[in-house]
Amino acid sequence: MTREPLTIDQVLGWQVHHIADTAFKLGGSSQTVDREADSAAKKIDTSQEFFDSEAGTAARDRALIDRNEAFDTADVLDAMGKLARSLADTIATEIQTIRDTKEEVESSRWDLFVNGDGTVDSYRSNWEIATEFFPFGPAAVTAKESAELSFQITLQSALTNILEADLEGGAKFATLLENLTDSVKTALAAKPSDPELAKILEDYQTDSSVGDLQLWPTGWQLEALQRVKPGLQPQMLSTEEIAVMSMLLAEKDYAGIVDQFEMTEQAKAAALAAYPDSADDGQGDAFRHAYWNALMAQRFGPEWTEMYGTAHEKLGGNPPNREAMDLFNNQLGREIGAAYPDASPEELQQLIKNEIDSGNALVLAIPPENPAGAPVIAWSNQFTEEDIDQAPGIDIPLPTSN
Repeated sequence: MTREPLTIDQVLGWQVHHIADTAFKLGGSSQTVDREADSAAKKIDTSQEFFDSEAGTAARDRALIDRNEAFDTADVLDAMGKLARSLADTIATEIQTIRDTKEEVESSRWDLFVNGDGTVDSYRSNWEIATEFFPFGPAAVTAKESAELSFQITLQSALTNILEADLEGGAKFATLLENLTDSVKTALAAKPSDPELAKILEDYQTDSSVGDLQLWPTGWQLEALQRVKPGLQPQMLSTEEIAVMSMLLAEKDYAGIVDQFEMTEQAKAAALAAYPDSADDGQGDAFRHAYWNALMAQRFGPEWTEMYGTAHEKLGGNPPNREAMDLFNNQLGREIGAAYPDASPEELQQLIKNEIDSGNALVLAIPPENPAGAPVIAWSNQFTEEDIDQAPGIDIPLPTSN
């Protein structure tokens, strides 16, 4: 889960009150579900004198189960509301810090201004400052540079805090959805009518991460990698992803990590070139996953590639159709990479295109029999790129089958 660096103008344009509004609505929904579930269960529970039979007892037992599952759902909604409020407060505080600091910068005696990335410069050169404040020019230049650095640290720290809060907030929302009961997850999932695809949807699911999501790499590892690959940014990874990447780091040193990052970018670029109109959830997305896994299988072996590809899907809240599609296409790519270990990148790409054209990969599409419904998995030759629809970023997950 990567994001481009935030800019000053970007965050100052955010309307954070919408997050607070969402938090309020989630809290209200939690109370409504709680109240109505309890009321319904009590009505059925008091029916014994009117419906005293084996069927009545089964109905009351079922009502108790439904009530408890509704309570669990209400707890998830309440937790999401509290998380949204906390996220809104954090981001609003950092934005206010940026706004106040920007005002200080622009009113500074040193004619300073703020760049989009949070760096601070002056409209006047050091020579101009030294000349104006002669004979105390060197001291004035030092004071100006000190002010620039101080303001810059404050602004860039606030930008980093907002980015981390945004990334971590989205990941935590997804993780909370994993706390829904299996019956709720199953009932809300959009399933394809094709029995084979429905079986794939059920089988190609993975459980959520056992730990909190974290930014990786950080600290000295990030600094070391940035010396090898300038501009490399940390990603929000699952505990399992970090473990698998750390295994790669131990086996291949920094070269392996850099290669893995570059393969990710290589697969994205090749997918956009081959399928520019379906990069999200369509043939382009299928190509990207398959080609990415084929490259990694050639370089690191199919076993490590399967561990990483599966760990990558443990972020939680992934739409179940998308999760099944990604895991299936990952497997297709691993099999091609393992079967053709010496194939060139161009040859791998053609092999994967052949599989997509033959309908052996998966895409997401709106079923024609339900044009207003959610996208479901489909074979890659069933629909054109124009028929593909993008699933939401966070959705109700399915229970894992493993």
